[in-house]
Amino acid sequence: MSKVISDRELMCSVRDRTDMRAFEALVERWEGRLGILLVRLTGNMQCACDLRQETFLRVWKSAGNYKDTYAFSTWVTRIAINLARSNAAKKSRRSENGDGITQSPTHIDWVDSVATLEAGDQAASLQPVLNRLAAPEKELLLLRFQLELTYPEIAETLGIPETTVKSRMTVLLRRLRDSLTRSGFQRSDLIL
Repeated sequence: MSKVISDRELMCSVRDRTDMRAFEALVERWEGRLGILLVRLTGNMQCACDLRQETFLRVWKSAGNYKDTYAFSTWVTRIAINLARSNAAKKSRRSENGDGITQSPTHIDWVDSVATLEAGDQAASLQPVLNRLAAPEKELLLLRFQLELTYPEIAETLGIPETTVKSRMTVLLRRLRDSLTRSGFQRSDLIL
């Protein structure tokens, strides 16, 4: 039985340039998860693919700065989120400058990541509630329920204290439950 090499060990090999296949292994392990994260943050498949590629390019270029005290998962996720934030800011500035580019609202399928519903009809009702979330709230939900990061990992990824993550998540989930209840969902239908 062969030993499974951790992401951290692979990244150290990339950093030290001792095994170029290590980078390929990291890309294979993380391209799906990062792709899903970025699609859900941007609402655009092409943009998400571009940002995912840029994320791996930055991982390669900054490999020499990687410290093995970092969890690779939080490090690479932070790079991806920062790129998504920068991309959103650029789009916002472009639209404020009146460049004629109009963005249609994005409707992202959050149902499978956040709540389990018994009736399929309720899924359509859930979308507007989740799409109204601010970007930092979407990030929290995606990190917790899509990437299944722990609170300490989320704190490290976002660069904020763990207690802040916990309090923001508590408030967010409470608001989300209340909003969904007002929209006609039964508390028993939600696992939030």
